[in-house]
Amino acid sequence: MSERTPGPVRLDIIGKNAIVTEDGGRVIAKTYSATPTSAGVVEMLANAAFIARAWNSHDALLAAARNYLSGCDNAECEYCIVARAAIAKAEAP
Repeated sequence: MSERTPGPVRLDIIGKNAIVTEDGGRVIAKTYSATPTSAGVVEMLANAAFIARAWNSHDALLAAARNYLSGCDNAECEYCIVARAAIAKAEAP
């Protein structure tokens, strides 16, 4: 698997599309409204905004989880179990 675009990315609205782009303007993701209602458009915008926020915070959140684990030596710690599960999800293909 190749490396992902490092980011940051941003949300752009072009016509009726919500588009997530990198700084150079290359399109990373597009979201579409399944229904042409105002509720569908609001959902489309929310999905694109979520993609951009998740993309831009992914590395920092992963580093924070790893940093937390490095300071805990209790294998049964419920916070460590949650942190390890979150790291596994973040690193899954």
